[in-house]
Amino acid sequence: INEPSYKLGLKYLISLVKTPKEKEEDSYQTLSLVYSILARDGLDTLGLDRTLMDNFSKLNPKSQGIFLSAIYDARGLTSINQDPQLKKLYQSYISQFKFNKDSVELTWITSFQFWLSYYSKGSAYAALLTTMIRIEPDHKSLPVLIRFILSSKAGNLWLDTQSSATLAFALREYRDKFEATDTDTEASIKIGSKTLMDLSIGSDDNSILSKYASLGSLASDWKFPSKDLIFQRTSNKGRLYFNSALKYIPFKDEQKASSNGIKIQKQIYSINGKDSDGEFITKEANGTLKRGTSYLVKLSISTDVPRNFVMIQDYIPSNAEVVNTKFKTESSEYSSLDGEESNDGDWWTNSPAYIEYRDDKVLFSKDYLDSGDYEFTYLLRPLSKGKSVMPAAKAIMMYDSTIYGNTSTNYLQVE
Repeated sequence: INEPSYKLGLKYLISLVKTPKEKEEDSYQTLSLVYSILARDGLDTLGLDRTLMDNFSKLNPKSQGIFLSAIYDARGLTSINQDPQLKKLYQSYISQFKFNKDSVELTWITSFQFWLSYYSKGSAYAALLTTMIRIEPDHKSLPVLIRFILSSKAGNLWLDTQSSATLAFALREYRDKFEATDTDTEASIKIGSKTLMDLSIGSDDNSILSKYASLGSLASDWKFPSKDLIFQRTSNKGRLYFNSALKYIPFKDEQKASSNGIKIQKQIYSINGKDSDGEFITKEANGTLKRGTSYLVKLSISTDVPRNFVMIQDYIPSNAEVVNTKFKTESSEYSSLDGEESNDGDWWTNSPAYIEYRDDKVLFSKDYLDSGDYEFTYLLRPLSKGKSVMPAAKAIMMYDSTIYGNTSTNYLQVE
């Protein structure tokens, strides 16, 4: 570090505390970061701790986390219970995050003034991690937060340099505290009394180990599902991260409609000519469809918060085909009906959908979905008489499989 330049920077920060250059609400976000630097260097914080505590509700989640971590260190606390007022602020802060089984959801509603240099979603999660490392290092959902951040590496938490840098620093701090051990981390994976794998992992080992076992090979030890699959750390140090999955083929693939962050609905419409304005007249086709007739399939998507890299897929019934109006063998009469309709709003978020027509399904992919409602459409033509399964349509975030939605399995009757 260039000491003269660093001292000049500190001098500027101190002057900023005395004469803020931003409007009040914005200045609090900056002052939380200034406080963390002054407190870290053991300098006079000029009463900033009291000011920020009194105006804690005006800080966004990123700024709140930065301030809580800094003041916890500055006061030399070993337990949040040592400071009742700080404990109350922490409880208010942590309530903005919902810890699910496989994800952590930020429930705080963003405002425009907190974006750009003041706030990003990734930086808010980074501040949460550094705060929990200090205040609740034994929180049962801390490993969930780690997995969620890492699984989002190519997704919506790592989209900007601010998020990427703050997340990287937070993860390094977590590693230094929990994972950088002087001995190997040892673990065992068991089903009942049968050991599937014994592990010994060095602190600098970044590899991912996997084990596949057929149910047949486990039959004598595992009366599914009466015995648990057990992951157990057998050493005193280190952390163990694990996941398990059961691969199977169902006898009958029937799904019920469900949603977790994204809602999707599907409806088929008949096309009944045009009205006086030249617009196509469509009507819900709830009964039997006719062979050789083109129908409009509409997939309605809704999300309450912005989503990145969303894939929508709809499998085609076995007695029907997709109509691609770009083929020269097809009429272009209905070409204006297929595609997407959305409320993407500003041009910089209005990314077009990528559409793929395959022999078994239709795929729509979007780099970005703002909060709101969207419609994706394509044309379907029944080919043969009879009843066939219409598989569930699905919408999923490509880099976060915990965010998804699907319709129910249905049937297509053709005459």
